[in-house]
Amino acid sequence: MNVRPFRKGDEDAVRQLITTILDEEFFLEKKAYSETDLDMISEVYSGNRNIFLVGEVDYRIVGTAAVKEDDRDTALLRRLFVDPAHRGKKYGSQLVDQALAFCKQKGYKKVIFRGTVGMAAAMGLIRRKGFSEVEKLRFGEVEMIHFSLSL
Repeated sequence: MNVRPFRKGDEDAVRQLITTILDEEFFLEKKAYSETDLDMISEVYSGNRNIFLVGEVDYRIVGTAAVKEDDRDTALLRRLFVDPAHRGKKYGSQLVDQALAFCKQKGYKKVIFRGTVGMAAAMGLIRRKGFSEVEKLRFGEVEMIHFSLSL
């Protein structure tokens, strides 16, 4: 898999990948996540301390991960998705590794990831990368878990 920054022309493929996964696998969880950033990825993830990464196989986008500045010391790891047909090949791990390398390069001291209980594969990956569970919050039917990693 080739991991690279999002570029103009990726919009439709990224939106399709993420919304299809949310619709088909995480219908309840979808209510906890705003999709407004998907309408303006270039703007939301612009700036020196933000990045939206895509993973490509045969020039097709099959995964995503994003880093968004929360504050000077803290980054949010967001939009971690891998196409179901491409799971089990360490693509999610590659995306997280690239995102964390970016965070270190930009001088972040901590990375936060928020996921839901239903996102078991992502939770397992995040734990394997050294993230620790910080708290659980309930939003209606959805239980959100906050993770943190010190860099």
